Amino acid sequence: EVAVEAFLDDRIKFTGIAPVIEKVLRAGSVHHLNSLEDVIACDREARREAQEAVSALAARPAWA
Repeated sequence: EVAVEAFLDDRIKFTGIAPVIEKVLRAGSVHHLNSLEDVIACDREARREAQEAVSALAARPAWA
């Protein structure tokens, strides 16, 4: 959701969506989701990672 929203807002290129998702998946550790709070915390962490990846891509020059 974060990467697609960034694309729709013209902050990253379409081709930037997959790298953002890949970074989030690689950064995530294995979590035991035993409660709704665990799921929410995992989601929050993934969204934070995605925002960081989007910011890094958005900061790159257009020709890069």
